[in-house]
Amino acid sequence: MLSRLPLRGSASFIDIDIREGTMIDAQNWHAVVQPHINTQQRIDALWDWPALYTNCMVLEAGLGRKVSLQCIDIPNAHGESVPLAMMLLSVGYPALDGSYNGSVFLWYLAAAPGAALTAMGVLYQKPMLILQALIDTAIQLSSEQGYDGRVALHAAQAGKHELYCKYRDDARMLTLRHNAVLSLGRRMKGGNDGRYFWTDPKLAQSLSNSLDYLR
Repeated sequence: MLSRLPLRGSASFIDIDIREGTMIDAQNWHAVVQPHINTQQRIDALWDWPALYTNCMVLEAGLGRKVSLQCIDIPNAHGESVPLAMMLLSVGYPALDGSYNGSVFLWYLAAAPGAALTAMGVLYQKPMLILQALIDTAIQLSSEQGYDGRVALHAAQAGKHELYCKYRDDARMLTLRHNAVLSLGRRMKGGNDGRYFWTDPKLAQSLSNSLDYLR
């Protein structure tokens, strides 16, 4: 896992802690970070993380899969650990490449806005490469589970072209080919709308290697 992130406008780095979260983390995000998000025009405005966590656990348990809540924390000016980003993952999700391999699917992910970090006592600029750190965390978890770095997600239509470009250009993920065979559940939800992204083992290794200086 990564252990640091670069600071914007500086040659410095900030230490980060990536860990498995619990419902307490989801509740803390909802109480401390989410109110700041709700004031902005963001796709995750009004998300209820405790409800999302509960719903995902019920859904994934019914399908024999595991839910993982991954948290990235940073220290504030008082040395206290505060939340920088979170994501909900499905571990064991069928790989989108049509093979019989498992993968890690990213259901929800979010980063704390600058206003939330300031309110929590963070005095430095918001770290860079947060999205890349989240994707890398999923890749490492996929590798640990024997899925060879296979990771997938869907860029919600509400995020429009901006969100699509973030996953394509910033995260450098692959767009799913138009003739890929999706699961029945995915086909019932509208099929391949061109907004599915994934990493195959080769890309996952390349993305992982590119961030080795942050481990």
